[in-house]
Amino acid sequence: LKANRSGVYAFSAAITACARAGQSAANRGDAATAVQYTEKAIELLNQMRGLGLTPDQYTYAAAIQACAAGGAAYTRRAAELFTENALTQGGAPNMIVFNSILDAVRRNPELSNLFWRRALQVGVYGERVVNWSQLASGGFAGWIDLHNFGPGAAEAAVRWWLEVPVREALKMERESGGGECGEIHSLRIITGHGKTRPSHQVSDANEDLRWTIDNLLVSIKCPTLLNVPLDPAKAMGALSLDVGAVRWQLNAQAEASTESCTESST
Repeated sequence: LKANRSGVYAFSAAITACARAGQSAANRGDAATAVQYTEKAIELLNQMRGLGLTPDQYTYAAAIQACAAGGAAYTRRAAELFTENALTQGGAPNMIVFNSILDAVRRNPELSNLFWRRALQVGVYGERVVNWSQLASGGFAGWIDLHNFGPGAAEAAVRWWLEVPVREALKMERESGGGECGEIHSLRIITGHGKTRPSHQVSDANEDLRWTIDNLLVSIKCPTLLNVPLDPAKAMGALSLDVGAVRWQLNAQAEASTESCTESST
């Protein structure tokens, strides 16, 4: 049994190395090399099975991450590995597996949303992803916490947050006239690069996540506040949305939808 575990660890480490090397190649635009590492990772997984070793969740997560590095051509393979993991491991996949699959399917919004909602169902990212608090001055503040999220998971989470919880909260605000529901005063995205992070750590996964979410918000035309504090280190871990502009956007969309329904019924 001990020898089997050692074998699983060794193969998992090798597959992880392939995934990291493949992602590095993909990041520098070398798609051909990235694909080679993806294929090597899949080959190692098959060799592992051939030796009678059973992959664990970390092995599957690494293999799925290698598929993410390989690009859109490996999306289906990543989804198959995710399903295989669920069937062989029993119970729900862990956060590492979900981070990997959401990286692998991030180019496919429909699949990304599907896997994100599955992650919500099983609660792998915890119960406090979405938060609301009442302000002393009245009104509410809302935020989504992306600590421990991979880039694909973060993108899926933010898209869902804007489309569901934020939309529903602003709808309630509009319907109540800001009365008993209260007015929403702030909306923030916490990416994890907080004020306690040492100043010498200027390039890490959390900073990359901040960049990822910045780009996402630009691509979906979600307005943010461009306020720069005197001490940027104290706010690098948070993005503040322009609540007024978001409110206007959603109201305009709601009105357009109502007009469309009215026209189709006449």
